[in-house]
Amino acid sequence: MEEKKNDGLVNETGVNLGDSTKGLHELNNEITSNEAKKTASIGRNFVAFEDCVVASRKVLNLLEQDNLPFIPNKDGFCNTKPVMNAVSNNKFTGINMLMAKIHLHEQGRDNDNILTFSQAAKSGTVIKRGEQGFNLSFYDKNENKLTKARYFAASQTKMPDVLPYQRPPAESSKEVFVQKSGNTRDYITNYLRCVDENRGFTASKEAVNEFKQNFAIELKSNPLQLLIHGREAGKTIYKEKNPSMDKEKSKVKEMALARNTGFER
Repeated sequence: MEEKKNDGLVNETGVNLGDSTKGLHELNNEITSNEAKKTASIGRNFVAFEDCVVASRKVLNLLEQDNLPFIPNKDGFCNTKPVMNAVSNNKFTGINMLMAKIHLHEQGRDNDNILTFSQAAKSGTVIKRGEQGFNLSFYDKNENKLTKARYFAASQTKMPDVLPYQRPPAESSKEVFVQKSGNTRDYITNYLRCVDENRGFTASKEAVNEFKQNFAIELKSNPLQLLIHGREAGKTIYKEKNPSMDKEKSKVKEMALARNTGFER
């Protein structure tokens, strides 16, 4: 890939700021509120632009702090344990996997599985008072519309021991994947592929710095990019795992992924 030249400043996180002297927190504030009043159609799924703005601001703040699961820590490690539903044992995919990993990482609960308030109650426990959850979106086939569900980590319940036992996913026998490109789509897709396989993931310093620069610019210009990258990564991984699936079944699944869903609830 051709090296990109840029004579701009680089802040303490390694993000190249181009011709601007603004840090990520200032880029964050430039996502205009008037644009947040719009809605955008992605496939047949209508997503509130406000939700994407909120998520993008959150990710920009975490990016500035190097506090995202796909940014290697000081030991060069990225957590790639796949997030499962703590009751149904279904694995999340695409943008929902990405957002679940981001929220759990922020809370220091990378290895947790997640569940809804009602799933906790049906399992004989409750979410502890004051605990903060996060929303994931699903396509409701019966209602033909997008719906949200609020999730919590299993460790946020009062009695996690009453939840169904889930065997930890087997670790991949493949060697640790080393990300060498800072291209945003490529970086996020490879990270989610490693999560899907429970395979080690790291990235070169150069790739990380380029990725952070690209990601910040993309999120600032269009908050929908977070959703788009997660959705497209999910579609790519699904096609790789199901190359010979019946075309009709594949089309149905792709439509579900395009609606920011999956069948993982």
